[in-house]
Amino acid sequence: MTIIRPLLLQTRLTFCAVLLFFCISLFAQSGGQRFSFADGKPPVGWSKTSSLTVTPADGYFQLRGTTWDAKMWHTATLPAGDYLLSGKGSGKIKVYVLSNNPFKGGSWGTIAGFINLSGSDMHIEERPFSFRGGETLIVAHIDGPSDSARLEWLEISPKPAPKQDAASVSREQAMESLFAGYEAAKNESGSSAGKKLRESAERSAAPGLIAMIPHPAAMTIDGDDADWNAIPVTGTLSTMNGAAALPAESDASVSFKAACSDDELFLNVRITDDVLQFAKKNAPYENDCIELFIDPLFLRLPQYDDSSMQIFVTPSSGNVQDVVAKGKVPMRVKAVTVNNGWAFEASLPLSNDYFIIRPCDGLPIGFNISYNDNDSGSGRRHKITWSRQDTGDASWSRTDVFGALVTAGSVDRPFIPATASPMVLVRKKLRTAGEALTNVALLERERPDPPVVRGFMSGALQEGKAFVDMRHWGANVVRLQFGPNSASKRNTEYWKPDHLPVFLDWLENAVSNAQHASIKVVLDCHGLPTGKPDESAAYWNDPELETAFCSLWKAIAVRMTPYRKTIWGYDLFNEPLDRGQLPYAPREWRPLAVKIIKAIRSVDPSTWIIYEVGPGGGARGFDDLLPLPDARVIYSFHFYDPGTFTHQGVSQLQDAGLRVDASPAAVSYPGVISGSTYNREALERGCKNVIAFQQKWRVPIFVGEFSVIAWAPVDSAVAWLTDVIDLFEKHGWSWAYHAFREYQGWSLEHEEGVFPGKGKTPKRAEKETERAKVVKRGLARNTDALK
Repeated sequence: MTIIRPLLLQTRLTFCAVLLFFCISLFAQSGGQRFSFADGKPPVGWSKTSSLTVTPADGYFQLRGTTWDAKMWHTATLPAGDYLLSGKGSGKIKVYVLSNNPFKGGSWGTIAGFINLSGSDMHIEERPFSFRGGETLIVAHIDGPSDSARLEWLEISPKPAPKQDAASVSREQAMESLFAGYEAAKNESGSSAGKKLRESAERSAAPGLIAMIPHPAAMTIDGDDADWNAIPVTGTLSTMNGAAALPAESDASVSFKAACSDDELFLNVRITDDVLQFAKKNAPYENDCIELFIDPLFLRLPQYDDSSMQIFVTPSSGNVQDVVAKGKVPMRVKAVTVNNGWAFEASLPLSNDYFIIRPCDGLPIGFNISYNDNDSGSGRRHKITWSRQDTGDASWSRTDVFGALVTAGSVDRPFIPATASPMVLVRKKLRTAGEALTNVALLERERPDPPVVRGFMSGALQEGKAFVDMRHWGANVVRLQFGPNSASKRNTEYWKPDHLPVFLDWLENAVSNAQHASIKVVLDCHGLPTGKPDESAAYWNDPELETAFCSLWKAIAVRMTPYRKTIWGYDLFNEPLDRGQLPYAPREWRPLAVKIIKAIRSVDPSTWIIYEVGPGGGARGFDDLLPLPDARVIYSFHFYDPGTFTHQGVSQLQDAGLRVDASPAAVSYPGVISGSTYNREALERGCKNVIAFQQKWRVPIFVGEFSVIAWAPVDSAVAWLTDVIDLFEKHGWSWAYHAFREYQGWSLEHEEGVFPGKGKTPKRAEKETERAKVVKRGLARNTDALK
């Protein structure tokens, strides 16, 4: 440190001299500024040194000696906004835009923009980056022989607003107009309200967004669609995961018709597909499969409510004449015989356990339809959708990207908005029923705060080496993933009672290795101890489930008795989910968790217990939640919002799967993603129910997983990780990054910002990644208090 300090002082004085003497602003009202490097000299206001680089240390970026031949830097004040970084030169040149001024208490640790030039007479492409405002440092260095490298100019300019064609603008305006008209019609009486709304919808109907459907219509669901001949095609599916059209290599196309009677919504769907695949049993969206999305109350929310739903339609057992529908509302469906594909007609009851629709002229129903195309047999490769609003495969989680079906007919009746069924209230009571600890004073009196931990999730233990390496990263906890189906035998055989001794030996060895590495452990149950597939829709009603779970956790608690100082918490079950009960957690999960807790407490009275909300670990699970009847419970959720950004290029968005899609989506953050603006403030708003629950009940929160895929744009990944970790720290939440040395797509040690190609994984990085630096800065907040 005695060598570095004088160098740091010299660096700060140099920067100050640049700031005081040149004080240049990059921006005027007209746009950006170009910096020219004529004859190899830096522009006015730039400094030039040799054999130096910029390295983070002690909260500052310091200059240290390297083999680089030249470096130039410039400081300037940029207003907050989105920018483009571009330039021209040759050789090997790297340019960084670093935010925050160390002279004002910040650090040069945030890389807002980065470009890498390698070649002869090459233009540096326009590289977007976002900046929160304030002082910035622009650094350019030659990364190779100086006689073969030159930098002619750099330019930073405001990023222009996204261009929208007239059709796109009119579609958005049409949907907003329809929604506003619907809200107004709710407050009017008589048939005139519906008539006005219908006429307005007819004028503004846009392909892939608003479609008029006939009412009343009487269709017979019998496999003979001759009665549909008089109904015009309602729409075709042409939008694909952010692309304008389906790739040329896909063979699929889909069209549909829709109509309704007073009692049912009718659909007729035709799929042209030369290669049919229906082999995936437990994940329908991985097959050739239709997904229907209904927002009956036309709420257009950034999430689902009780009334909104997703329904899968696919041939069972691969027989196109045996089409079935799976969803929370029973749907009549019948196959229709066609050539070169498959087809069906279906009807959805308009009065059911979730909503009541009484069709009248001009009534809008939120709607979308998608098709998953599996040509290889290994899983979905393409997904096309009808709604032009849904450019990021978001309809499975939010309704504001749906289009709308608007009834049009001659029925003279009052305009009646759709309503939630009384059963919705009954189901809410079922979700909140059971034992609860509702006395805040009792919680505050009996519950000492657990220490905040920060670390990783992992199941790849490397005989204990991973724990040692995590500790070197600065982690003080590992969320140790185990699956009773596999951990005992290390094969695909499902759990059997005689697996327990071998499994417990494996678990004890892992915890012992973590203890030697001075790292705390969260024991995370990632599978079911019942010998049945985890994806089975019926496992929540399995009579063996309660006994199996309670026995397993009681046995774990007994075996972990010597390691209680190492165990930070028992994570009862990973991402509880029942698709039939979306958008909420399985009703059976909370009472089951109460019974598991009692089983653990019979042998372990003090170890913290971690309760993951549902569905699937999503924050939505905090909406109706009441504290469990135990004062030592940590409440947990997983954070991958927005999934269109964090999982870009990963095919299986709905379940955070690992299979690489044919191409990356190249989604940037912050910005408009899947139709909504995402930034730091939006991420915090998405957690408002978690924050409210924490503040009301004074309970600890643990973010058990969060991550962004390695090939996301680097500056965007850095910005997102910085924002989410700051969010967690702001509210005092413990956290575990997903994951340490498992799938390379989530790795912090593999190439970033580079899409590896279809079916491939990233290469190991040659130097520390920018995402790793962000996570390490977060882990640096840990102390040795947990040792």
